[in-house]
Amino acid sequence: MHIPVATVGRPAAGLGTVPRPGVTRILRERTGLVVVAAPAGYGKTTAVAQWDDTDERPFAWVRFDILDNDPAHLLLHLATALGQVKPVDPAVSAYLQGAGRAQTQLVPAFVKALEDSGPTVLVLDDVHELSARAALDTLRAVVDLAPESATIALVGRQKPPLELARRRLEGRVVEVGIAELQLSGAEATAAFAAVGGHADKFTIERVLDKCEGWAAGVVMAALALRDGAPAEAVTGR
Repeated sequence: MHIPVATVGRPAAGLGTVPRPGVTRILRERTGLVVVAAPAGYGKTTAVAQWDDTDERPFAWVRFDILDNDPAHLLLHLATALGQVKPVDPAVSAYLQGAGRAQTQLVPAFVKALEDSGPTVLVLDDVHELSARAALDTLRAVVDLAPESATIALVGRQKPPLELARRRLEGRVVEVGIAELQLSGAEATAAFAAVGGHADKFTIERVLDKCEGWAAGVVMAALALRDGAPAEAVTGR
């Protein structure tokens, strides 16, 4: 199996990125599981990247795609990403690529590698790409068996189908959604400045209201205004 280089490692920052200290503060709460779920364009990955900037632990990044619906591919993908930030025994990767291995054998092999890596944050981006039952079962097993030294961050357009109720009761999960990711007025103003868009406070407030805090919409509006679009056309008023 081949793991594309583009699907491991931290992604590049997007256009109009602005500091999100409030979101970062939430994400920095030490827990074993972090779930960041919101539709496209809300700045999920950007928020986690800013958390990465402020946390002393190494972050191993994975971006899932349709191929990860094969449990063996999924686990090798995780091991490959982990190997970019901490040494992983080559025997583990070789074992994960072995033909005919059962999930009950593969998951403990990866979990042992994660345990050996010490304090680490494993970011699983685009987790909504997982739809096959076997892949979701593998994800659940990794989350349930992960060592206390690791934090797993699940990032996607919907919350993954995991049992979170008990974790919530025990304070063992941090959840970030649309409400936390919506831009504030100050953040929208910063986004305008980041792309060279100039508008008065009233116009920015209208854009923010129209977009309901959606980061991508605010940036697109800022770009349109920067490029000469009439404010009325952008704000719809």
